[in-house]
Amino acid sequence: MRTHATNKKELYVHNSALFKANHADHVSDRMHACPYEGCNYKALQRSNVATHIRTHTGERPNKCPTTGCPYTTSDPGSLTRHRKAA
Repeated sequence: MRTHATNKKELYVHNSALFKANHADHVSDRMHACPYEGCNYKALQRSNVATHIRTHTGERPNKCPTTGCPYTTSDPGSLTRHRKAA
C-alpha cells in the first residue's frame, strides 16, 4: 500500500479499489449457492437462498392471516409489505 499520494483523491481511489478487491475475496468465501443445476443464484444469507429455492419449487408457505384474504407468497418480506398495505 502506498504511504503517500500527490493528492487525497488519488489516495482515496487507490485505497477504495484495494478494499473492494480484498472485500470481494472474503465475501465470495461466505456465499451460499442455489443447489439447482443451471441456476447461478448466490447470497450471503442462507435464508435468502431458501426463499429463492421456492421460485424453483413453487412453494408459497407465507399466507395472509386476514380472514378471507387469499394472498400467499414465497417471500416473507412480500407478506409484510402486503399486510402494511392492506
